[in-house]
Amino acid sequence: MKDVYKGITLLLLAGVASVISLSVEDRHWNMPFVKFDATPESTEIRGIQAQILAGLDPSTITQPTAAGKAALPTCYQGKIARDKSTDLFSGVGYLSVKEFDQMYIQVKGVDTYLLRGAFETQSASVIEQLPANVLQRIEQAGKGRKCAKIDMYLAKIKR
Repeated sequence: MKDVYKGITLLLLAGVASVISLSVEDRHWNMPFVKFDATPESTEIRGIQAQILAGLDPSTITQPTAAGKAALPTCYQGKIARDKSTDLFSGVGYLSVKEFDQMYIQVKGVDTYLLRGAFETQSASVIEQLPANVLQRIEQAGKGRKCAKIDMYLAKIKR
């Protein structure tokens, strides 16, 4: 019978201790998804969350960090890397620009344009011509603007 009283006493002490700790300590955790007040920090966090939910990449439109976030390149150039079994555009140079989430690619030396969609990472589609604003940006990039040099791997080119 004494063990039952000891158990009940320990449970009561634990309950009193937890009530006291909850009433004394401030419970405003630093969690961005919990809304406590309208401080400037919480409104900034809500803005970033709204951008993410809208499908934007907030890292491309935010200010540079203290670590020195470099500006994103406006154009890319390099060689198209393909499987050795396919020789279509394998090792050929390219010049590309991004327009929203799509990448428009001009294959150098060949009168061919490719379009890599928003969710395509290793495939592209052949297109007849580039939109006028994209063509103008590619021409400007080809006239001596320094583009990021990256080889692009394309596993599939759709015609």
